[in-house]
Amino acid sequence: MGTSEYLTIGLFFLGGIFTLLWFLLRQKDDKQQKEITEIKDFHKKEIDEVKKTHRDESDKLWAQVHGIEKEFLKLLKEDSAALHELRIKIAERHYEKGELDQKFDKIEKSLESGFNKVNDSLDRLNAILLGRAKIVTMDDKTS
Repeated sequence: MGTSEYLTIGLFFLGGIFTLLWFLLRQKDDKQQKEITEIKDFHKKEIDEVKKTHRDESDKLWAQVHGIEKEFLKLLKEDSAALHELRIKIAERHYEKGELDQKFDKIEKSLESGFNKVNDSLDRLNAILLGRAKIVTMDDKTS
């Protein structure tokens, strides 16, 4: 055998080794890509569940705010009607100032209570929406 035959055999074996290395690295690369995809899918499911939970909480808070708003408007109408009745009674009976002060204080407290309830609900809603916005922002950064 001459040197050219040894060189041909050597190149053949070298090509075989490189092909084998390429195949093994390709297998490892495919396995890692599959693992990365599984991890992404798992975390995406978790994020979707958290988003759904926050969306449900937000919807519940909006429903509460809507209910409080209805209650507040109802109280406002009742207070307005009570105030109107007071005005009529004042015109009819000319109440003393002390009695009028008590009635108006009562109406004022009712209005303050209604506004405070709405304010508290809006503060809770704001906090949840800000939390939800942070999660959405974090999701956008990870995508």
